[in-house]
Amino acid sequence: AMRARTTHTPRCGCKLGHIGLGDGLFRRARLVGPPQGTAQVVEEIVDAAPLFSRLPKQVFQGERVVLAAKDDGSKKRCLEMQVAGWNLAVNLVLRHEALERLRSERGLSAGDLVAHLQGWALMPPSKMSFFRTAIEALFAGDHITAIHILAPHIEDVLRRTVRQAEIPATAFNADGSQSEQLLGELLRKTKVQIFLGPRLQQTFLYVLADEMGLNLRNRAAHGMIEANECTWMAAETLLWSLLALTVFRPTKVNC
Repeated sequence: AMRARTTHTPRCGCKLGHIGLGDGLFRRARLVGPPQGTAQVVEEIVDAAPLFSRLPKQVFQGERVVLAAKDDGSKKRCLEMQVAGWNLAVNLVLRHEALERLRSERGLSAGDLVAHLQGWALMPPSKMSFFRTAIEALFAGDHITAIHILAPHIEDVLRRTVRQAEIPATAFNADGSQSEQLLGELLRKTKVQIFLGPRLQQTFLYVLADEMGLNLRNRAAHGMIEANECTWMAAETLLWSLLALTVFRPTKVNC
């Protein structure tokens, strides 16, 4: 018999957008003993690399949150989100520069990204109108529209992708009924972490569903995000998160 299974088969032999610069930053910071010594190392790196001046300062101000954590579990979670934020912000600056050059020098258009998404085997056709509108808005500088469309629909596509891997995305209630798991709970499941890989799992947690991260899905869906927070960085973070999902492919296997 044949059945479908979702597997992680990145194009070009590498995970989409995974740049080691953020990891290198964290490794250097750890040498002086986080969290207190991190700021000094970060400042040295920023001084040595003008590109880092594009990073928002709050990316490197998470030490106070970690120090204020009341127990080891909370401290671990704070550190995980802080590292995810560092990696994401550093990578985002590089990706933004690349995206701008592709647009200005190679003529990359919103239509090109839409075509890429449309060609993804796991993309639900019903989602394309939403993603087309969001990407066109992002390219036009309408970040408010892009964020409010991308955040909830990325969540839905993420859930569908997880279900394709035969990982349940529901939980039993006290009365015996089933309902969709909260996104944060789903992403923290061991099977989901194994399926996505720790880097993507932490990225989706930070971007979409953890209150110590950007938490864009929850904040946009519940009207908690302010207009001045709807920046190009938030919009492009969601875009790259969506594109990261396209490394997953369905395959037919014997069973």
